Amino acid sequence: MKILAIDTGGDTCAVTLQINGKIAAEKIIQTQRDQAKILAPLTSELLSAQTLQVSDIDRFAIAIGPGSFTGLRVGLAFIRGLALASGKHTYGFDHFKIIAGALAAQQQPILIIRESKREDLFCAWLENGKLGDYFLSPAHGLIESLPKDKPFAITGNGAPMLTHINAALKNNMLDVSDSAFMQSLCELTQNETGDTSTPPQPLYLRNADVNIPKQVA
Repeated sequence: MKILAIDTGGDTCAVTLQINGKIAAEKIIQTQRDQAKILAPLTSELLSAQTLQVSDIDRFAIAIGPGSFTGLRVGLAFIRGLALASGKHTYGFDHFKIIAGALAAQQQPILIIRESKREDLFCAWLENGKLGDYFLSPAHGLIESLPKDKPFAITGNGAPMLTHINAALKNNMLDVSDSAFMQSLCELTQNETGDTSTPPQPLYLRNADVNIPKQVA
């Protein structure tokens, strides 16, 4: 099975190709603003290097957030176009589930933290292989709520906001590389057997910042 996976919801523009359960190629560029410019040529370059065409892909995968409103829309629109053109299915998974998949072997409780570009952080606890409810919390409040009597880890692109406030939390940091994240997305897609009739939708944990124009009398 050939899987093409994309993530444009955070700090990267990432495209990964998995073939028969193994990562065959990946291109990951650190950027938060240029996904719309580089995603298509990046994907074309990756496929060309493997002498593949879009029609050769069996499944498409996308990370659906929470993350950048613009980045998520860019990735979703692009991969839906590829799936529509090739007649194949698209599978979407949120960033918490993808990170949880990458950390499946970990035993201690892990707080997954995604930055929101605002005061509140996107958060979820992973304990005993299960994700808790997703929630929003400001960094200071999150630090105050951390366990005092048991070991735990923190991870995700929002975790550095906590370590900036409390340097001691650097000892609790658990890194998930971009490659490990994309591999987890591919594995979730390969194992998925659910309904694919509804295209993936972006996951937003807060409303967009929109200024409504005032009516002119």
